[in-house]
Amino acid sequence: MVSGGCAWAGASPARGADVPARPPLYADAPDVVRTFLVAAKRAEALHDPLARCLAYPDYPGNAWPKGLAEAYCHYLFDPSVTLAMVRQALDSHAADSLEARFRADLERHFVKDRFSEIIHRDFAVFDASQASGQLTQRWLEQAPHSAYALTARGIYFGHMGMKARGGAWAKDTPPENMQRMSEFMARAIDLFQQAIRIEPRLLDAYVGLEDVANTDSRGELEEQAFDSGMAIDPACKVLTGYRMVALTPRWGGSYPRMVALANQLKAFLPQRPLLALNTEWPLVDLADQVSSQVSYEKGLEVLKPVVLRTAHAGVLADVAEWSDHVQPVDRWEQLMLLLEAGRFEQGSEEVARLRGRLLLLVAREPAWAQSSLAYAVSKEPGDAYAHYLLAASYWNAGDPARSEHDYVLAMDDASNRQDALYEVTRAMLQAKQPAKARRYVDRLNKEYPDDGPGWYLRASVLIAQGRNGEEVTTALRRFVATADRSDIRQAMQVREAERTLGQVDAFMKRMKAKP
Repeated sequence: MVSGGCAWAGASPARGADVPARPPLYADAPDVVRTFLVAAKRAEALHDPLARCLAYPDYPGNAWPKGLAEAYCHYLFDPSVTLAMVRQALDSHAADSLEARFRADLERHFVKDRFSEIIHRDFAVFDASQASGQLTQRWLEQAPHSAYALTARGIYFGHMGMKARGGAWAKDTPPENMQRMSEFMARAIDLFQQAIRIEPRLLDAYVGLEDVANTDSRGELEEQAFDSGMAIDPACKVLTGYRMVALTPRWGGSYPRMVALANQLKAFLPQRPLLALNTEWPLVDLADQVSSQVSYEKGLEVLKPVVLRTAHAGVLADVAEWSDHVQPVDRWEQLMLLLEAGRFEQGSEEVARLRGRLLLLVAREPAWAQSSLAYAVSKEPGDAYAHYLLAASYWNAGDPARSEHDYVLAMDDASNRQDALYEVTRAMLQAKQPAKARRYVDRLNKEYPDDGPGWYLRASVLIAQGRNGEEVTTALRRFVATADRSDIRQAMQVREAERTLGQVDAFMKRMKAKP
């Protein structure tokens, strides 16, 4: 059973653990939480992603560098190049327009007024997909001397190299996979080097060179790429971010080297607050190691203070997720962390599901929960519990008919099935679809004959179908026989059922006594 069910809507009989009525908005939340949630909900009403992000409240009590959240919002949501834009330009044989767009965004990386790192977002659209492969090839054919086309193609080959390698440890990776990876990486390196010769300031070419050299164990080339990039811009968020990851002990680096780079970057924080996403990485990596090798509790001791110094969405989400493994859990704090992370990115399926669950069950915000839960099931269609929560969010937001589809999918998991059958029956009653409610309650009673509230619910379904005779009294008798009388609500319902059955029995007795 899933915490006794998660529905509170509807007029039909409820399980003992159901919520009888919706309380005032966040009535039981501390003032700081209530203030945050009200502001966050107001921001969520904005449809423009950048406006939403900028309007969001910062995590309470933070000591982030001035301008960090604003810079993070602009980095993520300012207009950037998309594959559709690339395709449209190439279809129109307008590679010059692509060149102009990338050149303009690169220039924004080297000015004080309206400084931006959006050039990195432009290149982030290229991956190992078939679309990226086809478009980068076409772009290079139309503009063979474009540093931007060369870099985009190099990024594609870099991703293809990682795809060829696979995700296993090197010792568990077949030699032919490693060979295929190296072939892709060699092609990427050549393209990046060509791009740098044409446009020496193109930092994404250095980043790509640094990344593939690290992956292919070409240490000298990696160092050269990083040093050359740093000579151009020693405060580039993406260049130094890749370097910080490469310096982790698991990649052959060390914490002292990571800390040394972090200290070097902190001098630029007043002008480049986005670097705060990198400067805390030594502790982030250490916390990850501690959580996996010692305990989540010890990992949280390292990581939790970090959220006060950086707005990194992954860090915020990790603190929230790890808190699930430590008792007691402050659900309000956990929800604020997940909402703040969601301000910047939806996160993993697990993060989205947890955020939706807390919005639904703690904040009692079913409509607000829907976007997170819908994202969760889109990322993992087989997550029955996410479907269960999404169905409950539809029902409790006043759309019971819409809940049916996800309740049915939730039934695929035995741990959700009983609650899903019970709640979809109630939802169909509320949707004024008694025939559907009857089909579901029939299954509930057959599969879970000891579920007392299920029999009480059956009586409601039969009445809704206009069947007011022996079938109803039989259902009530089964309820009385199976109800959990230690539960206050079920005990009250038992007394009502017994009173009704007593009246029926007395009436039948009188009828039998008549001549």
